[in-house]
Amino acid sequence: MKSLLLRHDKAGDAIKSLPALRALVADLPIHQIHLLASHHNASLFTCEPHLHLHTLPPDWEKMDDESVLKHLQKEGWPESFDTVTSLLCDPSESTERLLRLIPAQKKLMIGKGLELPYGSPAHRD
Repeated sequence: MKSLLLRHDKAGDAIKSLPALRALVADLPIHQIHLLASHHNASLFTCEPHLHLHTLPPDWEKMDDESVLKHLQKEGWPESFDTVTSLLCDPSESTERLLRLIPAQKKLMIGKGLELPYGSPAHRD
């Protein structure tokens, strides 16, 4: 199973994802976990074992969809994913665009279809 996680924001927010990413990799050793990062935060993930890192070009938001995909395909980008999940808390046009652009059987976004387990922060508040 191939999953893609989106973390295309700034480095400070991306750091918060590291414990969850490490837990996913440890708990799902046969699962292929890919991460799509921005050029701002990609360096945070380069030394993470068993994580397939893909980096968006610095000007990706000005590029057309085909050019963005061509750039990613140069990095060993799979043809499709089983699941794509945005790790960003706030919806944005850039996140919506990436979710539309990336072929996957299931697409999840926090606050839009992502079920959090009982005891998670969303259920405690």
